[in-house]
Amino acid sequence: MTVENIVYLKSHGGPDAAFNAGGHQVVASIIRSEYAHCAEVDEEAYDWVIARTPTTGAARIFGYLKNLADEPLVITGMDIVAPTAEQVQFYVGGGTAPVGGTDATPVNAVCGSTNTCPATRAVIQDSNAITGTTGGSVVRTVDLPAAVPQVIDWTNNPITVKKNGVLYLKSVNSNILITASIHFFVRLFGFKDGE
Repeated sequence: MTVENIVYLKSHGGPDAAFNAGGHQVVASIIRSEYAHCAEVDEEAYDWVIARTPTTGAARIFGYLKNLADEPLVITGMDIVAPTAEQVQFYVGGGTAPVGGTDATPVNAVCGSTNTCPATRAVIQDSNAITGTTGGSVVRTVDLPAAVPQVIDWTNNPITVKKNGVLYLKSVNSNILITASIHFFVRLFGFKDGE
């Protein structure tokens, strides 16, 4: 095959395809996480920052997320700490609406981006005592040693919250301050034209 017989391809958002003298396509690849891609290309990577002290009893739910949009929300990890030993459970499912939560505003992880995670995309709330949410199943449990910050990486095994899906966070104990920054992105890849 000669170079003259090769169709030159126009790539999506990048340079035209190039070929060497032997007719082989010249390629380069960069391997990065989907989170990094969504942060850099789409500016749709966020941190949900929580500092709550879950109360005693059944109301130990301190974080609630429900996806309202077609595009999945993907949780890839978090930074989390508690002053004394604690355990946090991540539940998926549970159909009832939360009571007592305060709307949270996730921070865009891309400095200078004007993109936000609006209330039309997701209901995101946190509080010391969210009630009304029941059911669901534990999908992850995170053990927190006393006063030792934990960096949790779920890049290769994220929690994906599809449209109308619910995720909530519950402490096993109570009256212990939990400070966390939960990392998530909006999976636009495959939902936008041309991708």
